[in-house]
Amino acid sequence: MSSSQAAYAQKRRSTRIDQALPLEVQGVGALREPYQEQVSTLSISCHGCTYQTKHEVIQGEIVFLGVRPSTGGTTGNSSRARVKWVQKGTRSHPE
Repeated sequence: MSSSQAAYAQKRRSTRIDQALPLEVQGVGALREPYQEQVSTLSISCHGCTYQTKHEVIQGEIVFLGVRPSTGGTTGNSSRARVKWVQKGTRSHPE
């Protein structure tokens, strides 16, 4: 980890953990088309998560994240989140 990465990590509100959790994401893409997709998180924290998407997502848009129940589970959780960071073509980071 570089010194700039270490400094950024110290400013975080909570620790980021590399964890794959199955999510259902619903939102509106850059062309205002609604979408729904099944993804897995790349990392999670108390304040958000990172995941890869096939859709062009706009920073500041609202998405709905549904944590799918684990095998044998009966209920999941859902939450409304605002997209805080987008890396073109690869990732979205809602909080």
